[in-house]
Amino acid sequence: GNRISGEECRIHPARHGDAEEMIDLITKGLPDTVTIGGEAFLLEKDFRTWMRFCDEFEMWDQKQSLNVSYLFADEIPHISTAEDMQAIIGFAYPPATVPKSGGGDGSRVLDYRIDADYIYSAFLQQYGIDLTETGMHWHKFRALLNGLSSATKLHEIIGYRCYNGDDKEYKRLREMWALPVKLSAADVQTVQEFEAYFE
Repeated sequence: GNRISGEECRIHPARHGDAEEMIDLITKGLPDTVTIGGEAFLLEKDFRTWMRFCDEFEMWDQKQSLNVSYLFADEIPHISTAEDMQAIIGFAYPPATVPKSGGGDGSRVLDYRIDADYIYSAFLQQYGIDLTETGMHWHKFRALLNGLSSATKLHEIIGYRCYNGDDKEYKRLREMWALPVKLSAADVQTVQEFEAYFE
């Protein structure tokens, strides 16, 4: 019930279905539930919980089960379909109306673990928020992250990672700041087996 296997569910964070917009200041506050099987389930909302989930989700090779029990504050739903999982994905990766997709190459430009120092310093620099001393709703965190100015080092780094032009210096910086390719559990096992062969 609290794990979902890749065989039961083929999903991608870019597909949100009927997920709610990130923050709606006109009609409501921040969401704290997801609806699964027609029933609302209370979520843990702290940004650290959802950073962990995003990291695990992006590593998930869908051949193994993905533990999602820690995402729920109270009762843990039985998750058995892609639609059930999509409700969680919609909360983790809230859709935005703008900007429209620029058709990017889909490369990762942010890693919550690798970029932790730059995320921390950007929030402290721009907002005066010490992320080690505060709890914050995941959607609020995402909104503030999206609003970081070009004066932050994190914004600069993401700019290098997104660069697709011909300038040699920017290409060098893009390579310098590129995120490592994340290996799935199966890939890691293959590499370990290969290395063991030569020991």
